[in-house]
Amino acid sequence: MTAMRRLLPFIAIAVVLSASAPLFAQEWMEFTSKEDRFKVKFPGQPKIAEKTYKSEYEVDLPTHVYSAAQGQTRYSLTVVDYNQSQPILTARAKECAQNLERCNGRTAYSGAGYWKNDVRGALIYASWQAMRRDARLTQYRWTTVADRTEAYQLELINKADQSRTITTISMYANRLYIMESTGSADSPQPDVFQSSLMFLDDRGNLVFHEGVYFNGARVDRNETAAGAGGEMPETSASEEWKEFTSTADFFTANFPGQPVVTETPWKSEYGAYLPAHAYTVKKGPAVYSMTVVDYNLGKPILAEAAKRCAPNPERCGELKGGGGEAWKTDVRGAMVYAAFRIMQRDVMVTHYMWNYLGHGPEGHELQLLNNADKSRTFVTLYMHNNRLYIMEATVPGNYPAPGLFTESVSLLEKDGSWGRHEGVYFNGARLDPYEIETGVEHEH
Repeated sequence: MTAMRRLLPFIAIAVVLSASAPLFAQEWMEFTSKEDRFKVKFPGQPKIAEKTYKSEYEVDLPTHVYSAAQGQTRYSLTVVDYNQSQPILTARAKECAQNLERCNGRTAYSGAGYWKNDVRGALIYASWQAMRRDARLTQYRWTTVADRTEAYQLELINKADQSRTITTISMYANRLYIMESTGSADSPQPDVFQSSLMFLDDRGNLVFHEGVYFNGARVDRNETAAGAGGEMPETSASEEWKEFTSTADFFTANFPGQPVVTETPWKSEYGAYLPAHAYTVKKGPAVYSMTVVDYNLGKPILAEAAKRCAPNPERCGELKGGGGEAWKTDVRGAMVYAAFRIMQRDVMVTHYMWNYLGHGPEGHELQLLNNADKSRTFVTLYMHNNRLYIMEATVPGNYPAPGLFTESVSLLEKDGSWGRHEGVYFNGARLDPYEIETGVEHEH
């Protein structure tokens, strides 16, 4: 009895504190959808709505939206089943071949293999749709979610009410997952929600990956093998344009004259200063450039930073040590980081999509309208052998698209041969051979 009396004041204090503190920690529940193959935490039972999602290649895909609210903060998880893209676009290809008029001229969307582009570009397309809202983009980065599944993350400040939206976009088993949390600018980080996503296999078990997981159709094992180097393809350039080859940075491209080469150090997302060269030609009011950043040096720089930061974090400075594997994240996120840096200019982004060169390397394409003079900038980003390639052409607003420049690039192997690949090429450190296996699926 005496012991109970001693506890009563503490119990009373605990009751007062729990009454005055936010109740969200008690209200959160784990929600499971076996149909859409995920587990996630919501602040209460979510509402479920059926919708359709129009993909980049104009396929209406079945979609479920799971949503809940807590106070003024809204949480949602949208799941789009891209497995339907293959049969729809394959059937469309046959239909277009028989009767092009039925396709309304959409020949670019009618090829038998375009469903793969639809799936591979789904992360960027969903990112682009989020960027087109009436909001200011304050963060865009590559990351991982769940059990190390590749993801893109955005932070947006909505112009209407200054609320903040954090969006994380990932893909598993050809399903697109769009997680969104929207709350006031001073609301806490939605970590309970954003960090709780887990994926399930077709038996309902949690999925475990030995390393980073890249969605299956994005990494087609029949299309990742590098082919032997071959002869350079012929290019059709006018007399004013000449093919330029850089043996130092392993690329060839058409320029309207001999480019000026300058050294321009590049600070990576993780704070490593990397060597970079800019190849630039100015022709009248137009400017053409190729910037090449050598990310191969990121590994020793960040590995050393990890050692230095471990015993003394104050000595890290701007370097994000983050352990010996941080360099891989720096490399994997290089194209997304470069895209975000470009978006921070005084520009309006009018186009953003995933694509790839004819000889294999994947790329990100952006089109920008420069606010100062209404000129247009066409940007394509590539990664090849751990080098980042930033191809830019800025032309007056009434000029045609600079296809003679942007479509002329080829990326070379170290021996100078054309880097021909049997299918789509994903940069080496991006696809660690020990990290593309899905691993053993089991219950946690």
